[in-house]
Amino acid sequence: MARRTPKQIPKSSIAVSRSLARAPGLGRLPDAERARIAAKGRIRSLAAGDRLFEEGESGRVAYVVLSGTIALHRGAGEGRTVTVALRGPGEWIGELALLDGATRSATAVADAASQLLEIPARLFGAVLRKHPRVAVDLAAAIGRRLRESDAALVEALQKRIHALGAENRRLLREVGRREGVDQPEAIAFHPGASPSAERVRRAVRSAARGDEPVLLVGEPGTGKETVARAIHARSARSAQPFVAVDAAVLSGAALEARLFGGRESRGAVEEADGGTLYLGAIDRVPGWLQERLVHFRETGAYHRAGDTRMRRADVRLVAGSAEDLAAAAREGRFRPDLLAASDAHTIALAPVRARQSDLPELVEWLLSAPGGGAAVRFAPSALRALARHPFPGNLRELRGVLERVAEDAGDGATITGADVAAALTPSAGKWPDRYAEALTAFKTYVVETALERAGGNQAEASRRLGIHPSNLIRLMRMLGIRSR
Repeated sequence: MARRTPKQIPKSSIAVSRSLARAPGLGRLPDAERARIAAKGRIRSLAAGDRLFEEGESGRVAYVVLSGTIALHRGAGEGRTVTVALRGPGEWIGELALLDGATRSATAVADAASQLLEIPARLFGAVLRKHPRVAVDLAAAIGRRLRESDAALVEALQKRIHALGAENRRLLREVGRREGVDQPEAIAFHPGASPSAERVRRAVRSAARGDEPVLLVGEPGTGKETVARAIHARSARSAQPFVAVDAAVLSGAALEARLFGGRESRGAVEEADGGTLYLGAIDRVPGWLQERLVHFRETGAYHRAGDTRMRRADVRLVAGSAEDLAAAAREGRFRPDLLAASDAHTIALAPVRARQSDLPELVEWLLSAPGGGAAVRFAPSALRALARHPFPGNLRELRGVLERVAEDAGDGATITGADVAAALTPSAGKWPDRYAEALTAFKTYVVETALERAGGNQAEASRRLGIHPSNLIRLMRMLGIRSR
């Protein structure tokens, strides 16, 4: 009986197999198994500048880079894109869309002449089912890379914000010089004739003369970040950066990376070096991260997340909180040493419902702000109607109502009490007859109302609704509700 000759593996597949050994998880496989994957896959060659796939496309194929470099870009709004990562030999690309069944989360472009092994979804799934260790290693690599790419996107957006802010400050200073006005005092930040408004303005002037930390306490939407900017603008640090971070919209690890940076990205404390760091919702900072903040406040030293190199930054901390931190500290929910390091000056901001006498100034201030709406006049009846509303979303909600009535009325119109009442009252139209349509309409009304009362702040709206922010985002997408 003739002997069977063992099936020979092509030399090209062996070479590709050796390259695959560097990919997370695939290095655990026997050489013959990797060679089988290499033989079933397809080699894809790209020239520099060629696109591999587009953000938003459906994913049917995963890739492993064999040679060259692939750049991943994500949309950053207004037609701009940001490079969030570079992938080199031995790295996976596009596998996340196969794992979660979603669309491509980034655009992949060859940064240099590159070769990749194209692994179809069926083969990719078979490998993960047959070799659980590959899935474990790949999951760990994905988690690490998502943190890095998110940090890179946040950093790029923050740089854009800082650039726009610097240009805005330059233009404001130019206007001030032309008009002979002392710019910091010319910019209103907490208008009104009430004792509470004047008290805040006095406290801001006092805090601006020193360099101690400041704690701003008030309900969501009362203008804490605006007051923080006013303190910075009047302080000796005004020529240096002002950086704002909202702890209410970032999770623990993402917040740590935003504050202190990642391996390859700067954090807020580094960006604000020499200037002011505003940390909104400091009461939402988890305990383990509070400890890092205490150490930074005491020493000025910090290290980026995942890095051991010690760095230093000189920043003034201005913190915002909607909660009584002294009570939270007594209950063990907030570190007393962080409270002591944050409240050399404490400024309390009153809610809109307690500032009825300030409504004329607040209306004029909000409508005159950029994007504040059409030029209109508010009749006394309109102001009385505003005064009767509690405005749980405070200045954010008030701004939304003013913008809506001003846009509906048009330039030069006089807003009446009836106009305001109509804007504050839910639609009286009938719900659709069909159950599914009526349910969708009701959900839309509930979500839009929560967003309006939160002044467009999705984190606050999700808190009011009692759902996780990610669930709110999914609801908004399903219902076709755009973020404000």
